[in-house]
Amino acid sequence: MKRNDWILLGLFIILIVVIYLVSFGNIDITKSEEAKTKTIEERRIFALRRRKKLLALVKEKESLQKKLNKRFRILYFGLRLLLVGTVIGYNLILYFGFKITQIGLILQWNQIAFLIIAVVLFLTFGTFTNVKNIVNYFKIFIDNWVYSRFIKLPVQIEQHIEEVKRIEQEYL
Repeated sequence: MKRNDWILLGLFIILIVVIYLVSFGNIDITKSEEAKTKTIEERRIFALRRRKKLLALVKEKESLQKKLNKRFRILYFGLRLLLVGTVIGYNLILYFGFKITQIGLILQWNQIAFLIIAVVLFLTFGTFTNVKNIVNYFKIFIDNWVYSRFIKLPVQIEQHIEEVKRIEQEYL
């Protein structure tokens, strides 16, 4: 062989190595048709197993989301019940404890209590807008306390359902 032939052979080998390295090793020259069909069947089996796992995961996450929504409803209902119970308890203390039986006097005492609460809130937090911000802060705190690591749960459920649909379209 001449010197030019060796240079061309060397360049050809270098070109093949560069193509292999650029493709990150994904090119397999020796693959046969049997291997390709076997790979397709393996992909189908893997996809069907993945679909089954995703359906179970979606079911589990949906039940978890229902449980969390139930917790929220119970928590907020309990908070409302506590506030109503406080007002009713205050009125019962006025009626039975201090023997205030006239409805006009009970209403006046309620007005005084609400004025005192408003003044304390104003002195503590400033304007009523700041009170609203504090209430929103506590609402977010409670949401984070209940949800904590499940904040992205609805998005995850949607992604899993989309993947199941994609698998069903491709392999079923």
